[in-house]
Amino acid sequence: MWLENHQRITGPLLLTLILTLSAVTLYHLMFLGRIYPGIKISNINVSGLTSQEASDKIAQIKPPSLLLKSENPKFETTLSLEIVYNTQESAQQALKIGRASGVIQATLEKWTALTKSVNLPATVSVDQKTLEQELTRVADQLSVPAIEPGVLVYKGEIVVNQGKDGIEVDKEALQKQITERVAYNKSDPITIPLKQTSSHLENMEVELIHDRAKNILGKKLEINFEYQNFHYDDSDTIPLLSPNGIRTEKLKVIVDDIKKTLDRAPIDARLVFESGKVREFTPAKDGIDIESDQLLLEIHAAIENLVVSEDKTAKIEVPAKRTKPDVSTSEVNNLGITELIGRGSSKFVGSTPSRVHNVTLAASRLNGILIKPGDTLSFNNALGDVSVYTGYQQAYVIRDGRTILGDGGGVCQVSTTLFRAALNTGLPIIERKAHSYRVGYYEQDSKPGIDATVYSPSTDLKIKNDTPGHILIQTSINPKKQTLVFELYGTNDSRVSQVSTPRVWDTVSSPPPLYQDDPTLPIGTLKQVDFASSGAKAAFDYKVTRNGEILQQRTFYSNYRPWQAIYLRGITPQ
Repeated sequence: MWLENHQRITGPLLLTLILTLSAVTLYHLMFLGRIYPGIKISNINVSGLTSQEASDKIAQIKPPSLLLKSENPKFETTLSLEIVYNTQESAQQALKIGRASGVIQATLEKWTALTKSVNLPATVSVDQKTLEQELTRVADQLSVPAIEPGVLVYKGEIVVNQGKDGIEVDKEALQKQITERVAYNKSDPITIPLKQTSSHLENMEVELIHDRAKNILGKKLEINFEYQNFHYDDSDTIPLLSPNGIRTEKLKVIVDDIKKTLDRAPIDARLVFESGKVREFTPAKDGIDIESDQLLLEIHAAIENLVVSEDKTAKIEVPAKRTKPDVSTSEVNNLGITELIGRGSSKFVGSTPSRVHNVTLAASRLNGILIKPGDTLSFNNALGDVSVYTGYQQAYVIRDGRTILGDGGGVCQVSTTLFRAALNTGLPIIERKAHSYRVGYYEQDSKPGIDATVYSPSTDLKIKNDTPGHILIQTSINPKKQTLVFELYGTNDSRVSQVSTPRVWDTVSSPPPLYQDDPTLPIGTLKQVDFASSGAKAAFDYKVTRNGEILQQRTFYSNYRPWQAIYLRGITPQ
């Protein structure tokens, strides 16, 4: 009985198995080298076709029209792209469906294609340069730039710009949609994906940044390196603030600018003599590599300290890595010229071209002069004749109680700068005389009182070299910034110079303008020939010490007369 029942059961199963295997074998034989049923490429049915037949069939595809639309804002455009279909590769991809290495995976792919259909994207290539140009064109027309929030100082008041969000095209998402439309040969319009760029400050953030900015009004940041100084007032630092910190990207601009200014390769020393004068001198200088990351951190901390403290000024020494040169200054001479021992500078912004010419010429005549140990330098003797015959031009000079045009106007800019360098070096000043009245050029970077006038042969500036070695004078001019610098090189004998901030008192207003009739000028002409200046008295203290010993101690006085503006008035009929 059991055997009969078993035979009744296994008979139909065996028959079913045989029929199934036969059907599967027949199915495989039918589609040997052909694409299985239910497979499409870009919505084109390629079932039962060979790879070549499928390639030929989809070669008839025409690229779809690519219409891009936006509702808000209202916009519509059609893209013009270079599209190439790789029909052979597309057909090969279709042929691979149902032919996976694993039996289960292959069967699942065939079953999915037969029951649900598989629509493959065509393999296409789009000219990327053209596509990027088209995407940029669309973005330029639809994007609305965000207004960056910020804070600034305007007429002493803090102004916070809350900023405004912007709109930009999501170019990555748009490119993906375009590629998909082309690959699937779809012609329905593409909605341009837009995204909001958040940039504005919330009301609470506005209050925070306003309070932070208020705390550094009137405060300064000083960044120093060697003899170079970078000064930033509140109009520079306040725009760096964010509600809870510092805007690093803006601070990095300052750091990069400082690094660009200060970085240098090592410089070997060079000294060339000609006719008893140094004609070429290059002092040895270390190579400098500013440590930007550390400097950024220090500036960040200094500004934050100004925000929370009562300090009025924050000072930073620039961190840097140094590389020694191959040739030191002492190796190129035996005169005791080893290093920079003093420096003086002045500004002459607003000078006439003739005055700039004279300043430049006079400075060049002093460049390279050597002062022997124990000798006294006479500015007038070192400079020589000042006249049109020696290359000078006419510019305003003070003479006989008036400001008039004379040969070499501007030479006192040079004597004033040398005077400042000598003070900084700690040298004895044997002779110095202040100007008759205050000259604006010498107060561009100093209070009144640190100036020295010269007028050969009666008025001179004399400086003594009481150091152990020769002193070499080097001058340089920055025409763009209109600054003059004197650098003194020699032997550092550990002296320390202290120059107090000038005291100014008894300030007297300038007299009313004086108008003088001039028959050489036509009626209606008014020509200013002298300029008003208030009078004052000024003094500063000068002290030089070495290892506790006072080498010099004196006070320099200046008595500036009030000066009136003088105008020439034309009286001759035309």
